Amino acid sequence: MFTSSRIRNYCFGLKQIGIRKQIVMFKMFGCTSKQKVILISESLEQIGEITSKFKQERLNQQERNVQIIKDLKDKVQNLKDSQVQQFEKITCTLEKWVQMISNQEEEFTEKIDSVSFIDIDEFINFTQDLDAQKLSYNDEFKLDLKQKLEALIENNIIGYDLYILVFQYSQQNKNWNQIQKIQTSAGGYRLCFISDNQISWKVYSKEKSEEYTKRQGIKIKKGFDQNCFFPQQYIKQKQLLINKSGSCINMIKVLESGQLMVEQCIEFETNYIFGATNNNGDYLVTWDYVTKDLQLRKYQE
Repeated sequence: MFTSSRIRNYCFGLKQIGIRKQIVMFKMFGCTSKQKVILISESLEQIGEITSKFKQERLNQQERNVQIIKDLKDKVQNLKDSQVQQFEKITCTLEKWVQMISNQEEEFTEKIDSVSFIDIDEFINFTQDLDAQKLSYNDEFKLDLKQKLEALIENNIIGYDLYILVFQYSQQNKNWNQIQKIQTSAGGYRLCFISDNQISWKVYSKEKSEEYTKRQGIKIKKGFDQNCFFPQQYIKQKQLLINKSGSCINMIKVLESGQLMVEQCIEFETNYIFGATNNNGDYLVTWDYVTKDLQLRKYQE
């Protein structure tokens, strides 16, 4: 027969503190109550069984914790993969809709083959030599090829130097040559040619769109924007610049004087908007994160 204090379920184990003849003294540890001394007059073999049982329970709990963490990681990864797949499906569907509506053959192959880029470790190199110059980027920005491949523009950020590089294509040498370097006050994206000497771009995180070389600024609604989605597009037949800014799609009219005027603003309930137009700008297809619907709009004078 032996006497002892009650061992609670959440105690982690026992610690032997002394032996006197056949009486073994143990102290509980890991309990929330005051430490107590247990006097046990049983054999050491039984004490060993109790200790082994506690160790096995702790080991089982650790294995369960590891499995729970692994399951959580798998769920997070599956969620990321599903979002990427959803984005790819949306982009593919938008492209098919635009091609179906316009019913025109897009001669992208010839244009893309003329200028190609290789992205390696955050460096973009022209396939041509370009005097072995390397341009360093910290974000992905849209390349806008003007009609007949006469010029190329790109927003470039190197350290704290913010500028736009303008390249001109030489039919004689079959090369792109840098003809201008435009210093800017802030970063931006969605570069787009309006005319032979006008470039429109969206200033980063500001409610303003600027165009060069006149450096005219035009206010647009709800301009807070932190991504490069929905590239800017200029419809030459309608002299219409389509600009996505924050939760709005702005229809900006380019007047004969070269001035810009906001003609229409289509508002959404989210900043996550994707869209595209056909070549002549008759149709606009959009998808947004709130409605999750493809919406088709027809242009009317």
